[in-house]
Amino acid sequence: QISGRMTTVEATDTALLLRAGSLAAPMEIVEERLIGPSLGADNIQAGFKSTLYGFAIVAIFMMVYYSVFGVVSATCLLCNVMCLVALLSMLQATLTLPGIAAIALTLGMAVDANVIIFERIREEFAAKASVGTALRNGYGHAFTAILDSNITTIVTGVILFSVGTGPVRGFAITLTAGVIISMFTAVVVTRLVFDNTTNPEAMKPFRMLSFFKKTPNIDFVRFGKLATFVSFGICFLVLAVFFVRAFVNTASVFAVDLTGGTSIVYSVDKQAKPSVGEIRKVLDSFDNAAVIQYQEGVGDPTLLVKTGETAETKKGLALENHDVGAHVTKMLQDAFKDAKIKQVSVDEVGSMVGADLKKSGTWAVVLSLCAILIYVAFRFEFGFGLGALVALAHDVFISLGLFSLCGRQVSLLVITALLTIIGYSVNDTIVVFDRIREDLRKDQKTDFKALCNRALNECISRTVITSLTTFFAVMALFAFGDGSIFDFALTMIIGVVAGTFSSMFIATPVMMWFYKGRRPQFNKETAVEQK
Repeated sequence: QISGRMTTVEATDTALLLRAGSLAAPMEIVEERLIGPSLGADNIQAGFKSTLYGFAIVAIFMMVYYSVFGVVSATCLLCNVMCLVALLSMLQATLTLPGIAAIALTLGMAVDANVIIFERIREEFAAKASVGTALRNGYGHAFTAILDSNITTIVTGVILFSVGTGPVRGFAITLTAGVIISMFTAVVVTRLVFDNTTNPEAMKPFRMLSFFKKTPNIDFVRFGKLATFVSFGICFLVLAVFFVRAFVNTASVFAVDLTGGTSIVYSVDKQAKPSVGEIRKVLDSFDNAAVIQYQEGVGDPTLLVKTGETAETKKGLALENHDVGAHVTKMLQDAFKDAKIKQVSVDEVGSMVGADLKKSGTWAVVLSLCAILIYVAFRFEFGFGLGALVALAHDVFISLGLFSLCGRQVSLLVITALLTIIGYSVNDTIVVFDRIREDLRKDQKTDFKALCNRALNECISRTVITSLTTFFAVMALFAFGDGSIFDFALTMIIGVVAGTFSSMFIATPVMMWFYKGRRPQFNKETAVEQK
């Protein structure tokens, strides 16, 4: 019986389709995720808590360090969050756990533009400029660096959205939207506040704290060669360990979403938890290569069991609906009744899907590096792009290697963190490069090496503050996040430290080695900007 609002032709077509029988190609479940309601609620609570604490720490730091400027920055930070949530609501976007992580991360990165502007205003005050002149020149000199650094992050977000799936796309949308909104609030909203609340003729500078009473004189270039060789030596060692582990047992290095298989998380009673060896004896008959890990937390520990088996590979077994998760759970509950083992989440991915995700993740990293090389080379020169590329490759390699050495598994969200590190780290590098370009245009006499050292020392205060604010936001994720968010935060912590180091000790020296002492020329752009 066919009913509904349709024509006779449509009803006939529907009848023909129903008579045609089953599809010619059989359909199989290739990816399935099950999350218990209590775990989902805990994750949401942890995500919002980390965002709130991250916002509070960053806002308090800015208000203490920059005084009145910091209050305006914190207010615009709140405005940034409200605009971001409103935009996501208008787009009817679903806020996933990675999306919450992107909001927390955006809070740390959003301060970057404010810091660049405030440090420029500080320099104008040091030159005895009036408030109006300091604001005008500070915003004017900072705009190019803000635009270039944010565009590179947006490029990374677009690539993430293009090659990512599901939660990764949600992260990309939230991060990209947050960067665009933060650039607007930093450049337009703060300027509007200052223009309407300050006396442009006043000569008294605003009170601001400073890590350095005067510009330091550190010879970064001198230590650049040693730092580059030592850093890439460490990269080589940790990556060698990573690839050896992957060759011996792929499942111990890559998460289930990159290899295919079934990943099950259990809650276990702390007092009666079985040892890993006892669990392995029980599961050997099912899969002797299963990965078994305890993840200790504040409350009861959680048990992670990852097996390469799926419904796709276990059709021959007498499993109810080919349910691998239910079968493993029954084995453990029967063997360890006192441990109160309870399944809280299951993640099953087909082998073909896992291989595709691994390939797309690798391509995303490669494409991001190439895109940034092209953009930096276009905006500056090829030597600058090469320096940025080498520094970013260092950040990715060392973050991946050290993360794996911590015994964690590389997942799609970890690859997302690596891409975010690329977008974040290049911000520092571009700010330094922008200052070098500016000094090259102003100063035609100073030796290139001395000029680069001077630019690095002029940017060190901004680099330290931006790294600290991002570090605070990521530490909040690390402290209150769980599961995949914990892995994301751990990768970001390593990446923030590595990115700060590479922007000071690797990117500029590599750029200088390319030019071999020759000064890059920006004469054409100089004429345009002067006009």
